[in-house]
Amino acid sequence: MSDTGETKALPARQRALLEEIAALLDAERLVLFGGAALDLLGATSRGVKDLDIALPLEGRCIPPLLIRLRSCSGHPSPPVRPYLINLDQPVLMVEHHWRGHHLDINFVDDVHRIPQFDIESVQWRYPEGDYLDLYGAFQALAASTVRPVWGLDQNNPWLLLNRVLRLAAKYDLRLADHPVHQTTIEELNHRIERWNALDDFHGRQAREAHYRTIPSAARRANDPIRYLRDMAEARAVSVTVPELQGLLDRGPSAWEALSLALSTDGFWTAAAALLPDSQAMALTARLALARPGVEAFT
Repeated sequence: MSDTGETKALPARQRALLEEIAALLDAERLVLFGGAALDLLGATSRGVKDLDIALPLEGRCIPPLLIRLRSCSGHPSPPVRPYLINLDQPVLMVEHHWRGHHLDINFVDDVHRIPQFDIESVQWRYPEGDYLDLYGAFQALAASTVRPVWGLDQNNPWLLLNRVLRLAAKYDLRLADHPVHQTTIEELNHRIERWNALDDFHGRQAREAHYRTIPSAARRANDPIRYLRDMAEARAVSVTVPELQGLLDRGPSAWEALSLALSTDGFWTAAAALLPDSQAMALTARLALARPGVEAFT
């Protein structure tokens, strides 16, 4: 394990994986970042499927990569999705499936700015074959406490809340009665109340991602019922989905019913079935407004 800022050589198996990815992408330089970079070094015993890759943001490199991925998969070239990190850092992302892994290939500069929370700040580097713990990921894991790297006002609060909920489920972190996490949730909810998105990615798409995150995080948790109870006590969705917050506040019967859902749609269907008609209609309308092509009535 690495102390903050210390560079260490990757173990042989992890270095081989990094080299295989570089060969797939024909990349002279790349960085593997995000949760997988920590998890594949032993942070979790669960299998790791999602791999986040960073390549230099050079437009001339994108068309050859798309051709290469198309030839490898036999499928049409994947779309290139633009988005922003920290509201001001441009990224172009391409998705690709490879050997049972889902690759998010990001063309981006300043990779040190990518991590939003300290526990996500391990980065593997190619061709160096080493890894760097930028902001204390191993310390955060040991303390079961995650803190924002750049402050909660430097990114979309919907996206940051999504990350908190996913990290809590993944690493079995407590939300309620944890001073750092509770304060984080309260501040993010306060910011969400005042959030005015300037584009579809930071508006509708962020809300849609949130409505996917809640069920998927609950399914991923080691103990879904305990996780839903923790969400209730932390009032994690009191602003974003007040109908669900009210349902979670009912207690064990609601937690158990929602924990049995096997899909995102199943979760929201179960939630609506447990609510009074007026609240079920409000919830259904809230979810519908986050879908592509649906406009709010004015």
